[in-house]
Amino acid sequence: MSSERFETCEEDLRTTLEAVRTKIEEHIPHATGEARKKLIRDVQRQIEEGAVLAESLESEARNAPGGYRLPMMSKVRSYQKDIEKLRRELTKVAAQKGNSQYSGSLDTTGFFSPEVVVNENQDNSTREKLFEGTQILHQTSQHLERSHQIALETDEIGTGIIDDLSGQKEQLIRTRDRLEDIDANISHSRKVIRSIGKRIITSKLLLIFIIILEVIILGVVIYWKFFMHKT
Repeated sequence: MSSERFETCEEDLRTTLEAVRTKIEEHIPHATGEARKKLIRDVQRQIEEGAVLAESLESEARNAPGGYRLPMMSKVRSYQKDIEKLRRELTKVAAQKGNSQYSGSLDTTGFFSPEVVVNENQDNSTREKLFEGTQILHQTSQHLERSHQIALETDEIGTGIIDDLSGQKEQLIRTRDRLEDIDANISHSRKVIRSIGKRIITSKLLLIFIIILEVIILGVVIYWKFFMHKT
């Protein structure tokens, strides 16, 4: 489940993109003169606002729990593609000349209200090229910023992996030291067991010797008591 901030930003982004799409498809093609320029500037501003909202969505998605991160990032990528598509459409529609067969004023919806037929002789080639260059520069800047962000994230991941490997190395060293201690204890235990084995064998031999000695003494006593007295 996405966060409340993600849902709020997503709703704002959808509203912004819909407004941009309406102006590009319906308002700008029918506008002319300063009204057209103002519409184009407004759409540029709204597209940039949408890009900022998309970055906020991406940040929220990256911090989401693992189970929700993938679908949230999929939404973010879709919105980013829509923004790039709208940029291209704006560049295309801005490069076209407005509906110059009419002159007059814009109504409240931004549509041109035709009054008198005129011919537009303004040369927009330089302005259009400048606009296209600005768009390309902006896209390049965004790509560089994303590449920089990816590099930072990769660096953080690499640092985390190095820290993990350092921790695992310390664990392996401690495990090796414990194994060496265990091996030393085992060697000592073997020596003790050998020593105990030798003592057991010595004790058995001593016990056998004592038993044999007692049997001999008992035999001598019996012989002395029964046989020596009879003679």
